[in-house]
Amino acid sequence: MKAQDLRRLILPVLAVLATAGCAVGDRTENAGKLADAGVAFADSVPAVIDESFALAVTADSLVLADARSELTEEERSQKLQQQDALLVQRLDVLRDLKQHARLLRSYFIALGALVKSDATSGISDATKNVVDRLSGVGLDLKKKQIAGVAIADVIQPAVEFGVGVYQNVALRHELDQRGHVIERELELERAALAAIGDQMVADKDAQIEHDVRAQLFTEYVSGASLASGWNDRRIAAFRQTIELKSLDAAAAAAENLHQSWIAFVENRLDEAAVLQLLKDVDEMLSLADKLKASG
Repeated sequence: MKAQDLRRLILPVLAVLATAGCAVGDRTENAGKLADAGVAFADSVPAVIDESFALAVTADSLVLADARSELTEEERSQKLQQQDALLVQRLDVLRDLKQHARLLRSYFIALGALVKSDATSGISDATKNVVDRLSGVGLDLKKKQIAGVAIADVIQPAVEFGVGVYQNVALRHELDQRGHVIERELELERAALAAIGDQMVADKDAQIEHDVRAQLFTEYVSGASLASGWNDRRIAAFRQTIELKSLDAAAAAAENLHQSWIAFVENRLDEAAVLQLLKDVDEMLSLADKLKASG
């Protein structure tokens, strides 16, 4: 699904929640909204991942291009093959993360169906199958690295929490059985996206340095005179640097979903939290759109 299509789905939900206010209301109903937000989050992950890889390739290509004139043909061949191999490894990790997000999506879809039903059979069997596969993918993902950072090293310890009281018997059973497992998988998602966000900042900063700041510096130091528009381009460079902070939008949304899940399991999730979560997911989509537009 394209980013603009996802945003068309999210924005009406945001409007409804905004007009509904922040009353506690029926927390089982909020559980359904959390399920919708979880699906929207999972749908948003691939777009951010794709753009993170495009940034990684761009930053790597700039380094290769700058070094090319200083290398022999044999050295160029070796260097390109070496860098391509590293990018293939990165792509493999990103594929695993996409698969992890797809399984999270399946889980939240099943959870949404469970919220609307009090049947313990069928849907619960489906969630068990999904979570078993999710845990398997997560186990492999934890063993891998993103740009030299081991994902396992940035995963936070498990959170201690209990399962709240729900009138929906099937929902209570589901949370008893798999609430803590999903907490771990959401934390894994957050850790991976945080590592990706850090690398995106480094890659984008390298691109700005190469394409903008280095040229501004050379023009000022070595140029006979400053070209018209030099100051405007300098201002734009600083603005781009400031905007690097927005590249952590995916990690912020993942962290919010993680915390919202814990609140949901404990039966203390309110509409204000769901509203903020959907806003964070929308920021993820905006981030992917901005990166695509900037090329």
